[in-house]
Amino acid sequence: MTHKDIKRQRNEAIPSGASCHHEARTPLEQTVLEMYDGWRRYADAYRKRYGINIGNDEALGAAWARIGGGIRGLLNSDMGHLACLLDGYIHDGLRERDFDPDDSPAA
Repeated sequence: MTHKDIKRQRNEAIPSGASCHHEARTPLEQTVLEMYDGWRRYADAYRKRYGINIGNDEALGAAWARIGGGIRGLLNSDMGHLACLLDGYIHDGLRERDFDPDDSPAA
């Protein structure tokens, strides 16, 4: 399976703007899922409100990207099955909004 196939499957599982509907196994996993969902929804709400990608906002966009990087950093804790999944979703979310996912904090 190629990287492109993996990304396609990931995008089909959770399309842009959708929430992560994977079942958390622990309260810690549930909390990180909720943070991810809020992070993703904020970017979508920003686009709806202002008609532009959050990546185009120098102040708020940078803060949003740092939050995504922070959530990625939390995946280093005991996240089990969610770690790779959410890391990929955050990676794609940053890229979709014109950020370099490998240059964000905690990447």
